[in-house]
Amino acid sequence: MNDTPLVPYDYQSEGGALLIDAPTYVKRKADDELYEGLKAGQFCYVLNARQMGKSSLKVRTLQRLRNEGIACAAVDLQGIGTSATEEQWYFGVVSRIARSLGLHRQFNLNTWWTEQPRLSYVQRFVEFLESLVLPSVPQPIVIFIDEVDLTLSLSFRDDFFGALRESYNRRADEPEYRRLTFALFGVATPSDLIQNKQITPFNIGRPIDLTGFQWSEAQPLMLGLIAKTSHPQALLQAILDWTGGQPFLTQKLCKLAQVADSEPLAGRETQWVKQLVQTKVIDNWETQDIPPHLKTIRDRLLLSGEQRTGRLLGLYQQILQQGEIAADDSPEQVELRLTGLVVKRDGKLRVYNCIYEQVFNRDWLERSLAELRPYGGAIAAWLESGCQDESRLLRGQALQDARTWAEGKSLGDEDRRFLDASQESEKRNIQKKLAAEEEAKQVLAIANLKANRRIRIGSVVLGTMLLGAIVLGMIVQQKILLANRTVDDSTKRVENLRQEAEEVSKKLEITEEQRQLAQLGQRSAKAETQQVNRTLAKARTRLEIANTKINTTEQDIEKANLKLVNLEKEVGISNQQRQRAVQELEIAKSKAGKAKEEQNQAQEGLKTAEMEITSRKEELEKLNTYLSRSQDELRLAQQAVVESVGDTPARIMKQTGQKPAVIYISFYPSREGRKNLGLLMVSAEGQFSTKLDSVDQEEALKAAHSFRDEVFTGSKEHLIPAQTLYQWIIKPLELELKRQNITNLVLIVDKSLRNIPFAALHDGQGYLIEKYSLGIMPGLTLTNSHHRNIRNSNVLAIGVSKSNLESHPMPHVKNEIISIMTFWKGKSFLDEEATLDKLKSREQNFHIVHIAGVGYERLSGRTREPFIELWGSVLKSSNFEQVDWYSPPVELLVLSSSVSGLGEEYGLAGSAIQAGVKSVLGSLYGVSDEETMILMDEFYRNLKNSPIKAEALRQAQLSMIKEEDFSSPRYWAGFTIIGNPW
Repeated sequence: MNDTPLVPYDYQSEGGALLIDAPTYVKRKADDELYEGLKAGQFCYVLNARQMGKSSLKVRTLQRLRNEGIACAAVDLQGIGTSATEEQWYFGVVSRIARSLGLHRQFNLNTWWTEQPRLSYVQRFVEFLESLVLPSVPQPIVIFIDEVDLTLSLSFRDDFFGALRESYNRRADEPEYRRLTFALFGVATPSDLIQNKQITPFNIGRPIDLTGFQWSEAQPLMLGLIAKTSHPQALLQAILDWTGGQPFLTQKLCKLAQVADSEPLAGRETQWVKQLVQTKVIDNWETQDIPPHLKTIRDRLLLSGEQRTGRLLGLYQQILQQGEIAADDSPEQVELRLTGLVVKRDGKLRVYNCIYEQVFNRDWLERSLAELRPYGGAIAAWLESGCQDESRLLRGQALQDARTWAEGKSLGDEDRRFLDASQESEKRNIQKKLAAEEEAKQVLAIANLKANRRIRIGSVVLGTMLLGAIVLGMIVQQKILLANRTVDDSTKRVENLRQEAEEVSKKLEITEEQRQLAQLGQRSAKAETQQVNRTLAKARTRLEIANTKINTTEQDIEKANLKLVNLEKEVGISNQQRQRAVQELEIAKSKAGKAKEEQNQAQEGLKTAEMEITSRKEELEKLNTYLSRSQDELRLAQQAVVESVGDTPARIMKQTGQKPAVIYISFYPSREGRKNLGLLMVSAEGQFSTKLDSVDQEEALKAAHSFRDEVFTGSKEHLIPAQTLYQWIIKPLELELKRQNITNLVLIVDKSLRNIPFAALHDGQGYLIEKYSLGIMPGLTLTNSHHRNIRNSNVLAIGVSKSNLESHPMPHVKNEIISIMTFWKGKSFLDEEATLDKLKSREQNFHIVHIAGVGYERLSGRTREPFIELWGSVLKSSNFEQVDWYSPPVELLVLSSSVSGLGEEYGLAGSAIQAGVKSVLGSLYGVSDEETMILMDEFYRNLKNSPIKAEALRQAQLSMIKEEDFSSPRYWAGFTIIGNPW
C-alpha cells in the first residue's frame, strides 16, 4: 500500500453526468467520433442502454464544441415530461433552445409563440429554427437532445423527428441549414423514432457506437486505487474482469474498493475483488442496488409487455444455454441489447459481464419464465421426470394457448421440446378420439331408428300440450305486462312524492332556521324595551311625589304668611308669637327648597330615561345593521370561495383519480355579538354549508391552541381536544364526505387556525389522516391549482449537517439527503457546498427543491422574521423573491428544517408561495433531524407512486403511526403541505 498523501479522488457511483472537470472521466473512442462528426456538421445519434455514460459524453462534447466557437443548445426531454400537451411539449423544447443560445434576451418568446395561431405546433418549431435561430446565431449550431426515448409514448413524435429530417434535407438547397445540426441521445433505435410506416423512416445521421471501458482507456481510474494497493494495475484489471468495462458498474466497483475496510494483499487482488463483488453487489442485490442499476435492467426486461418480455427472455435463454449466439442486428436482438444485459462483440451476442451472468442466472430466468409463460408449472414437472411423465404435457385449449404465446418468440431448447412433445401427444389423443367417434356413430345409428318410432308417437301428444301451453303463456304474458305498467306508474308516483317531500323538507329547514333567528331577535328587543319602560315608570312616579310635596309646602307657606299678617294687625301680639311664626316660615321655606331640588332631580331622571331609550334604540338599529352587513359579507365570502373553486375538484378528480373537497372554515357574527363557527364544503358535486351556533370563536380558539400545545409537547392528553375539534369541524360534514367518497381534504382556514396540525384530529377510532390526505391553501386565488405529474422530476437537494452560524450539528441531515438521491435523479449539495448561490443558480430541469437545515426566527427590531440557514448565509422570508422560482417553475419546495416557522401567515411557506412556488412541505413546529429524516425517506419513496403530493405525505405519516417509537402525533402531525396539495 502506498502511504503518500493524495488529492481526494471521488468515483461516480451515484449515477447522472460527471462534472466537466471530474478526474474519473474516461475518454473513449466515441468521444472523438462524436466531436469530429458534429464539428463537421453531421447529424449524430448515440442510442444505447442506460448508464453507459451518454450524459457525461454529451456534457464533455458540448463543452469542447463551445471552446471551438460553436453555438450549442441542450434540451433534456425529461425536464418536459410525457404528460405535457402537444403545445406545452413543443414550447418547452423551443424555450430551452432559446435560453441555451441566449435568444431569450433578444425577443419575447411568449409573444412570438402566440402570434403564430395559423401554424401547427410542429410548424412553429420549424419556423422558430428558420426565422429566429439561424438569423440570430451566425456561427455553426449544434442542438443536443437527450432522453429521446421519452418521445416513444407521444402520439406526435413522427412529426417531430420528421421535422428534424426535413432540416437535414434542406441542406441541399438552403446553405443556411448546413450550419445547423442535431445530436440525439437515448435508449432507442432509429426505427423507433418514426412509427408510421407510410412516412420515410429516420434514416439520416451517423450512429456513434458507445462501448464499455477498454483497459487502455480506463487508466485514469487507476489513480484513485493507488492509495489502496501497491499494485493498482492488478486491482483495476480484476475490477474490469467483473464489470466487462460497463461504465457505471466499473465506477461503482472502484468506489467500493476505495472505501472498503480491508485491503488486497499483493497477488490476491482477484480473490479480494471477487469477495467484494459477492458481498456488496450480488448478495441481496435487489436491496443493495442503490442507485438502481440491476433493477433497471430487470424492469426493462420484465415490464415491457407480455409479448415483448417473452421474446426477450426466450432470446436470453438461448444465450445462456449456448454461451453466445450469432449477432444479426434483428429488432429482437437490438431490443435485448438496449436493456444493457447483453453486448455485441466480434459478431456474437453474449452476456455483458460476470456480474450480470451471476445475478440474471438460469435460476432467475426460470423463475421469470415460470411467472410469464402459461405452462411454467407443467414444464418444470415434465423436466423433473426426465421428460417421461406424459400427464404433464399440454392438451386441448392449454396447448393452443401455449402455441399462441410462443408464436414469434425465440424459445430455448427445453421449451421447444416440451411443446413438440405436447403436440405429438395431442395428435395421438385426437386419433384415438376419431376411432372412438366412428364406433359411436354406428351405435348411434341403431339407436336413432328406435328413437324415431318413439318420437312419432310422442310428437302428437307433445303438440297438443304445446298448443295449450302457448295459449296459457299468452294470457299470463298479458297479465305480466299489465302488472309491470302498474308497478312502473306506482314507482314514478312514489319517486315524485319523495322528491316533493325532500324539497318541502329543505324549505321547512330553511324557514325554521329563519323563524328561530327572528324569534330570538324579537325576544331580545322585547326584553330591552320592557326594562327601559320600567325605568321610565319609576322616574315618573318620583316626579309625581315631588310635585305633591311642592304643593303641600306652598300651602304651608301661604298659611304662615296669613298668620303673620294677622298677628301684625293685632296690636297686642307678643314678640314671642312673632318669633315662633318667623321660625315656622323659615322651616316652610327650607322644605320648599328641598322639594324644588327633588323636582329638579326627578326631571333630570326623566330626561336621562328618555335619552337611554333613544340610545338603546340606536344601538339596536346599529346591531341589526351590523348583523345584516356581516351576514351579507359572509355570503359574499362563501360565494367567492365557491366561484374561485370552480371546476377544480372535477378537474383534479379526472387527472388524478382522487376526489377532493375544499372546506372553508370561518367565524360568522351572531345577534348576541359573538362570532360562531361556520363550515362551507365545495366538491365536484356542488356545495354544502352549515353553522354551529353552539360553538363561538373564543371557545374554538381555546380548544385549538390547547390541542396544538398538547400535540407539540407529545402529551397523551391531546386526544381530548383532538376529538372535540373533530366533532366541530369534520363531524357536521361526515355524511357528505362519505356519500361522495371524498379522499382528499383541502382546508382554507381562518387566520387564527392556520398553525393547527389538522392531521391529528381524532374521531375516537383513528386520526383524520387515516381517512383523508390533507392540504392547506392560503386561498384559491393565491394558489396555482393546476396538477402536474412530478414523478419523473429532478430534485435539487441542499442541506447543512455541521455546526454553522447559530446552529448545532444535525448529522441525520446528511443521511436524509443521501436517501432522497437514492430514489430521485438530480443534484445534491451538502454542508460547505450548500450555499445560497447554489440555490440561486438552480438549473432548468429541477422542479423539486429540498432544503434541509435549521430554520429560526430572528428578531429584527420588533418584527420576527423567519429564515433558512444555509452555509455561511441565510435566506430570509423577505428575500425569497431574490431566488428565481419560475425558470423552471418549482412544483414542490420541501423545507425539511428543525423549525420551519409556518405561524399565522405560514412564515417561510407563505413567502415561498408568494414568490411563485406551487407547493411547500414544512412543519408547524420543531421536529428533530432524526424524525424528519425518517418521514422524508418515506415521503420521497411514496412520491414516486402516489397520484398527488398530499397522498405521498399521508402514506409517510401512516408509516410513522405504525412505528411504536414514532406513533405520537408529535413526530408526524406538524408536517403539512401548504399551497397546491395535488
